Amino acid sequence: MKQLLYNMHFNLRKSKASKPTNINCVVYMNGKQYYFATGVKILPCQWDKKRQIAVISNVQSRIENYNNKVVNDKLEELKEQFTNFLEYLCRSEDKPSYYLLRSFMIKSANIKAAELITKAYDYKYGGTTAHKNYKSRLNAFLKYLTKQKKSSLDVFTQAGFNEYVKYLKDSGATKSAINADCQLIERLISKVMAVESPFLEYGISTVIYNKEKDVRPDKGRFALEESEVNSIANLKINEYGDFSFEDIAPKDKNGKVNPKYRSHKDGRELTEYRDIFVLQCRCGQRVSDLVQFLCGNIETIVEGGQTFYELKTKKSQKKESAFILQDDYVNCFQKRYANGFIVDVSKLDSNNSYYNLAIKKLCKMAGINRIITYRDSKDIECRQPVYEKITSHDARHTFITIMLKKGFAPDRLCWMTGHRDDTMIKQIYSHLTSNDKAKALAEEMGKVGDSMPIVNSHKDVLDRLFSRSAIIKLSRQEEDGLFVYRDASIADIKATINNVDHLDELVDEVVTSDNYEELKQECKNLYEMVWAIGRYDTDIEMFRRFQYKLYRLGVIRKEDQLSIESINKKWYVENFYQTEIEDAMLSV
Repeated sequence: MKQLLYNMHFNLRKSKASKPTNINCVVYMNGKQYYFATGVKILPCQWDKKRQIAVISNVQSRIENYNNKVVNDKLEELKEQFTNFLEYLCRSEDKPSYYLLRSFMIKSANIKAAELITKAYDYKYGGTTAHKNYKSRLNAFLKYLTKQKKSSLDVFTQAGFNEYVKYLKDSGATKSAINADCQLIERLISKVMAVESPFLEYGISTVIYNKEKDVRPDKGRFALEESEVNSIANLKINEYGDFSFEDIAPKDKNGKVNPKYRSHKDGRELTEYRDIFVLQCRCGQRVSDLVQFLCGNIETIVEGGQTFYELKTKKSQKKESAFILQDDYVNCFQKRYANGFIVDVSKLDSNNSYYNLAIKKLCKMAGINRIITYRDSKDIECRQPVYEKITSHDARHTFITIMLKKGFAPDRLCWMTGHRDDTMIKQIYSHLTSNDKAKALAEEMGKVGDSMPIVNSHKDVLDRLFSRSAIIKLSRQEEDGLFVYRDASIADIKATINNVDHLDELVDEVVTSDNYEELKQECKNLYEMVWAIGRYDTDIEMFRRFQYKLYRLGVIRKEDQLSIESINKKWYVENFYQTEIEDAMLSV
């Protein structure tokens, strides 16, 4: 049997202080030391370090002696609690741990893990809709504690949390389910128990969860063909008919349908679901964002003779925008439902919505029964007819795939769908077949004939790198005597210069072109105006990015790039002389 060393003593927090300081209880266990606050203070000069007690003496005042007696009583209480801990280890099979020690040293910490996690859950989500929505995830953890007979707070350490993650993996749970369950527990540990005042006494530390990655190329999603979307749009529905969703509703192992799915919907509601789904296939919005459009929570933008509706996406917490083009279908849809809907569209993305079931019903009625092969959340290959697999999110995949087939650029398409960049569109949402790709290549080759593809003109590239046209326009206006440094285009110029996305591709396009020398001269022409723009707002980072792009284009050498200190100094001097000139003009 392995012999373990246990020891306890008391330290002053500030041993040389001239006023009362805290006394800490230090316990040595398994080669580690743990600190506990005693809750009492003492003057350092009245502390007997060797005897580990507070001095009581006739030379001290009555108040000081009374305080020191309280201190000694508290220390004796802690010594007794530590002795009880050692005696418990001798007669118990429990392994020594920090939380077991803490349960003896601090009486208030004697709480079971299930009780504490429930308390933290109620603290964070009490009185919100999330309290009900996340309850199943909490119950999964409580079930784990019961099944594994765990009650110690050790389950909230990183090692204890890792055991829970392993338990879920071994149980065969899907990656999405593991992520959902573990992220909730991680949030309760790190964002509540480790930092919030009511839980600090338990000494819980933060934990880290590495999300399980879904390696499936298309995440089990697919896209409808454009002809299939048209079949649904042209589907004739008897508005006075009665339609049951029981035939396409999820069933349990015994083949029985959940009672909530057995209700019927009339033809008018199904017609609305049809029109909404076709609209989603034509605009590619998430259901949560489509609700904004259906409820009228949109901004209208008119540019280039086209009308766009701007939505602030819910997933990005209103930080990113998505756009819907007002085409003929959207225009007719708005007129048709100008007086509202029978369906409660504000709850279209709720868990109890019939929207997904209605989509399956519509696909089945339209005869869209082709078999699709996909990999499920457990990465197992599955085969199902479209009407059984399809959900509202497949409308988003449908829109993106159709637009890519039509030649829409991914880096522009992401603006319509509300993606931050085109990465997701290229990796997840594109369901182009080999024939689609070959057709697109043939069309591109047809544009150039037998010759190699022609690169973009250097002026187009400079517009994408620097907003060349806008800078030249400002330069001409300044030459005509206008003050241009508060022009609205300045913000766009800065944003373009600061953006280094696709820099490698643009550089590769022009450095091998016949017009390369002309491009270098164009860049030098932009230098003076960009310098002046940066100097006016003291935007050093913007100008350094401008220099970096010139270096990548081969216009300047790496050693020619000015340092932050050099730019600051030059701008200071130029601004000084500029002020002198303006003062002189005013005096005249």
